[in-house]
Amino acid sequence: MYLRAIDALNWSGDGARAGVVAEEAYLRFAGHPDPAIAAVVRHRAAVYRAVNTPGTGNALIEEALRLFEQAPMSPEQAWAWLDYADMFQRIAGRRADMVPALNRALEIAETAEATALIPRILANLAEDAFWRGKVEDGFAFLERAWALARAADDVRALMWLAVNESDALLKLARFDSAADVALGGLEPVQQAGLQASWGASLLAANASEALLARGRTTEAAALIDPLTTGPPDRDHWLAHQAATRSTCCAVISTPRPGGDG
Repeated sequence: MYLRAIDALNWSGDGARAGVVAEEAYLRFAGHPDPAIAAVVRHRAAVYRAVNTPGTGNALIEEALRLFEQAPMSPEQAWAWLDYADMFQRIAGRRADMVPALNRALEIAETAEATALIPRILANLAEDAFWRGKVEDGFAFLERAWALARAADDVRALMWLAVNESDALLKLARFDSAADVALGGLEPVQQAGLQASWGASLLAANASEALLARGRTTEAAALIDPLTTGPPDRDHWLAHQAATRSTCCAVISTPRPGGDG
């Protein structure tokens, strides 16, 4: 019940409340005799601690990984290794440790038939390849991931792939392609009711940045403005940041009275 509530809150865009529930679950079940349950509550609590205060949660995620080793391989274990790589190694700048962690996540996901996670793991491997300048390898990882996610018709996996690919295309200054990928990823996300999620905010921000790079300020504003009706909290600050860029670009591009136009 706790895990379903945490994940539902997160996908609904209420990450702050999800973090509170994750801490409640940890306090209640950290000493559970089943190592898989004790590991899962540590994993969730570690992630939300790291989101709220970068640099924290390390001890908990490492405890979770050790406990998972005492239980059969599972999708939850693969997910923990994925988060360990993405949120605790990459963000801390320990990329040398990131790829082994992702490879471990992939091994477990394939063994446990965690088909929804495999595209996300491949997307992270693609991101690492792009970072190391291996662009062809990065797109090869993404191509494999897209095929798996489309075959499974998994909206969440498709969303994260659109985030990763549009981000890579932005960094390569391929703005039209970046906009197409991000906007194409947003449509099924909105249809699935996930428009308030963090992933949707990332997609909208990527699409907005690509549109602004092409001088399409009106389209960028129309995309971002509906996402900024609430406060710039932990799940929506990126949309507010994109809205600020959109407004600045609109002001800059507006001809001044008496100016050159």
